[in-house]
Amino acid sequence: MKDLAYRYYFDGWGCGQCIIKAADTKYALGLNGELIKAVSAAGNGFGYSGLCAAPAAVILLFGYMFDENTAKRLRIMFLNEFNMKYGSFNCCALQRTEGCENIIMYAADTADRMISAELRNQL
Repeated sequence: MKDLAYRYYFDGWGCGQCIIKAADTKYALGLNGELIKAVSAAGNGFGYSGLCAAPAAVILLFGYMFDENTAKRLRIMFLNEFNMKYGSFNCCALQRTEGCENIIMYAADTADRMISAELRNQL
């Protein structure tokens, strides 16, 4: 997912959209653009340099792919890992210190690892 998300970012997609598009491509979710369109509203820190759209998209993705309890568990794990690495969820702060492409790649890679592990456990 990481490489796909990176490519989508440089094709001009927003941070959250890159995550959703990469997951849709890798996991053949068949989203038909609905979730990708919806997450576009989260761009640029929800339009006010607030919450970064990349972790927000990961959380939406978990909710789309898994039942409520699994999505909640994955969400907490993801947010803890993201916060331990970056210490913030603020778009403006992350953009300034890390750059969007690094955040996107980390979020996509971490989500991919968690999704893959969960899907293996469900077999």
